[in-house]
Amino acid sequence: MFTPKLPIETADLGLIGNRSLRAFQMIRVGRHPSSVFLLPYGGIWLITGRGPGSGSNGVGKTVLLAALTLLNGDPQWRGEAGVGPYAARLLFDRKRAKVSDTSYPDALRGYLIGVYLHGRRPSDAITVMMRIQRHDSRYVQVRWGDGVLLAEGQTESDRVLAADAIWENMRGGEQLGPKNYADVLFGSSPRCLAYIRARGSEDNQDTGILALGQQQFRPADLANHIIALSGHQQAVIEERKSRQEVAAEELFLTRMKRDDADLKVKERQQLADIESRKRARAHMDVAATHWQEFLGIGSVLERRREADLRAAVGQLESAILQMEAEVEVKERELRELPSIDQLARQHAHDRGLRERAHAQLEKLTKEQGEKELRQRQLATEHGELEAKAAHALGLTVAEADQQLQDAKERETKAVAGAVLQEQQLKAARQELDQIRAGRHGESGMVLAALEDEGIDARRLVDLITLDDTRRAVWEARLSPFAHAVVISATCTETADRARQVLEQHPGIPALMLEQDLDGFQMVSPGDGGPLDALLGTLAARMQEKTSVAVFDERLGLHIWGGFEIPLTDRRAAIRAAEDRVDERRKEWEAATKEGQAATKRRQTAERVVEGARAVVRLTAVMEEKDQVDERLLQLTKAIPVAEKDENDARQVEAESKRAHDEHAERRAGLVTAITKLKTDGDDNLALRRLGLAAARDRASKQAETARQWRQHAGIVDAAAAAEGFDTTGVEADERTRDARLHDACSSLRRAIECVVTHPAASRQQEPPAEEAPDFGSYDGHVAELNAEINRMHAWCAEHKTAAEASRPFDAVTTPLREWLNWYGENDTADEQDIRVRQRDREKSIEAREKLTEETRLWLVSQRELQIRLITDAFKSAEEQLNLLLSVAGRDRVALRFTYVDLGNPDLPLKWEVRPEWVLPAGETVDYSASPNTAELIILHTLLAVSSMVSATQPQGRMVVVDESGNNLDGSNLRRLAGILEHVAARYGLTVVLACQDVYAHLVAPHTASLVKLLRLGSNDVLNARPAVVHGPDEPELVKHFAPYLK
Repeated sequence: MFTPKLPIETADLGLIGNRSLRAFQMIRVGRHPSSVFLLPYGGIWLITGRGPGSGSNGVGKTVLLAALTLLNGDPQWRGEAGVGPYAARLLFDRKRAKVSDTSYPDALRGYLIGVYLHGRRPSDAITVMMRIQRHDSRYVQVRWGDGVLLAEGQTESDRVLAADAIWENMRGGEQLGPKNYADVLFGSSPRCLAYIRARGSEDNQDTGILALGQQQFRPADLANHIIALSGHQQAVIEERKSRQEVAAEELFLTRMKRDDADLKVKERQQLADIESRKRARAHMDVAATHWQEFLGIGSVLERRREADLRAAVGQLESAILQMEAEVEVKERELRELPSIDQLARQHAHDRGLRERAHAQLEKLTKEQGEKELRQRQLATEHGELEAKAAHALGLTVAEADQQLQDAKERETKAVAGAVLQEQQLKAARQELDQIRAGRHGESGMVLAALEDEGIDARRLVDLITLDDTRRAVWEARLSPFAHAVVISATCTETADRARQVLEQHPGIPALMLEQDLDGFQMVSPGDGGPLDALLGTLAARMQEKTSVAVFDERLGLHIWGGFEIPLTDRRAAIRAAEDRVDERRKEWEAATKEGQAATKRRQTAERVVEGARAVVRLTAVMEEKDQVDERLLQLTKAIPVAEKDENDARQVEAESKRAHDEHAERRAGLVTAITKLKTDGDDNLALRRLGLAAARDRASKQAETARQWRQHAGIVDAAAAAEGFDTTGVEADERTRDARLHDACSSLRRAIECVVTHPAASRQQEPPAEEAPDFGSYDGHVAELNAEINRMHAWCAEHKTAAEASRPFDAVTTPLREWLNWYGENDTADEQDIRVRQRDREKSIEAREKLTEETRLWLVSQRELQIRLITDAFKSAEEQLNLLLSVAGRDRVALRFTYVDLGNPDLPLKWEVRPEWVLPAGETVDYSASPNTAELIILHTLLAVSSMVSATQPQGRMVVVDESGNNLDGSNLRRLAGILEHVAARYGLTVVLACQDVYAHLVAPHTASLVKLLRLGSNDVLNARPAVVHGPDEPELVKHFAPYLK
């Protein structure tokens, strides 16, 4: 976004503002003493001198002007070479001054001090102090303070100490450097315009507008000088910024549209995926309806089967009741037979036995029901524990816990071993890199230092090659020289520099050869060449003792060879180092695999612990189950016995009753009939009771099946469900049930196929169990979701009976629901968010297009205003120039300024000025065909001054001209001085002119103050105090600075 700026021309005058330099002091600069110079306001300050010879040479006029312009931030001081190095050459230098007296040492530091005042008011003075250092990287430092701060003292040494104290007292303020002091103190426009023959060195020649009086400028350079001097450089910058901001706005809009297009491609895919999941959910809803009808019809059918079985049980119960009634009648008749008292008592006793037998039977039957319920509970728990106990591997809980602890410790050790192997691998690779670069060992640092000095050198052992049969012995001989280097010292200067480097690395042997090493061929012992003497001496001195050892008889030293990394022949060393890296890599890979295996063993141990604990519980469950089974077995045997006891008791009772009968035959007939009904008949009561028990068992199992169907369907009342089907016209039969199952599975397959491409193919490509991903990780969870949904698709496609498919719909669709929840949990919000983002981006782009157009129009208008400002500056400079030319009696000049847009927003407009002299007759003379050197000097000087005074606030600026009398005759010099006097007085400029004594009388009538530098004898180290003549308007200023003028 751009920031609008009003095109108002404002003068950036910096901290000093429009104050003028009124006092100037140099400390330890050139031959100059630390005298204080007073400069006039709005006038010319003339500098001349008297040297040891007949003229003014040798008194330091150029040094004074260079120091003055340096303090005032002259742009010529900030050229390609920089301020610092040349500024340091302004300091007193004993050799340059040709002083043999050692009591005058070189100045290590010096100061330039300037006091700036508003007009002639000393009350608001600002003192600027510049410290110049000879041997510090910060050659130039600048500080400032309020008030007049000049160095006082009786001697030069006193004033140096005073200057040091003033500098330290300014420490609390901001300190400036050579790159920013001019901008901070004086603003963006040049404070000082100067021509000085040399600034600190003859190499530092001026190239400004005042320097090339006898040559023409290029049109672009001339335009740039005028723009800078008139203070309109910021307008050039602002115009370029306007074009840059327009280009940036258009680029930003293009990027917005491109980003929007890229996002739409991604969002279309996201919306398509959301739509697929919507279709899948719709198919799931249809499948849910079909599945519910399937379970509902199944529940109705199972209820019907249950009702049929229960009806059969009822019929059996009715028949048994009828037979029992017949038996009861017979027994009643038997009991009613007449009996004696003993038979009566016996009958009473038998009846008691029957009742106790019946109570015992009921007790056993009740216990049987309780044990059967507990048996089912234990069977369920037993199945769950068996699945876990399968992982126990026959271990106890304590053994499994210990195994887990051991697995964890082995895993920790394996991981630590992998980390250690990785570190060793990195070390081996670093060693290989150093060997390849030839920079390993202590000699590597020496070779790097020699290379920095441009000296060609090699490791001695890198120049020697050995075959494998002699390598061990020769490497033993060469081992004391493993760090030795061979240096190409083709000249004495190279050898000296090499020795200086070796002095910094003690203990490194060196062999200097007077030949180039680039073409040096690797040598073997006995091949001859520059190394033959060295190798021969080693062979003679160190005799071979064994195949891998040598002996130096002189020193009594035994040395063994056989290095793992060859000492010589860098290619062999590289191969050995590469083998070591490969070995370390293999060790690291093996350690990594061992860590992974340890992790798997730890996970297996955790499952074993869980299985061991399940085994403990399983034992208890099995014991209890065995007890329950045993008791049920006992009850199964005991109940028939109890039933038999009850029947026997009944018979005994009946018999005892019949015994009371008076008629024995009747009693016998009754007994026979009763027995036939109970046990002896083809369709007796006992058989019917057994059939009833079997029918009850079938009915109970069918009831459990019907209950499970109702539970899966969520139906409480199957009869109501049947009525509902009748109402809706749905046939509740097996054909309809199977059709609903088929429709539900088909809908589920279509739902899966909406979100998973080729599920059957994906299922066929499932990885084997040993390659299955870790389901605890993100990728493993995604793989598990895909595997489950593929299995669900296969299950839906397979043929299955109704009983096999009798499952809750939620259980069947769990894989699909989990898949949809994982990938599309926030589909509605995401779709809405995408739509909102698309609308927001469309609005943003539309708004940005409008804003970009508005910005472009605004910036174009801004640019036109900046161009108008620069054009007006050229016009103003041209007007001022012609006013000054008319005062000098010169022909009028037309600047003929234009500009060119280079088509690159990062480049400023190319302004050009092609001046023309306009003769009285209307004819023009082109700038490139200037009449003479004097005309160019006058034009450049007045054009520079015109440009400077055309700025909004020219007060306080300075024009400095060295050798002002050169290349001008007397009349032109006098006329130019008069014009400069007029301009200085009118605009508050300070003009500093330096000239030879022979020209001083031509300029003096126009000056406000005159300084004459004095060096009377050729043996004088420093100048004498200068002779100063102040103008008539300076008494107040002289009085104010009187303490510093002593």
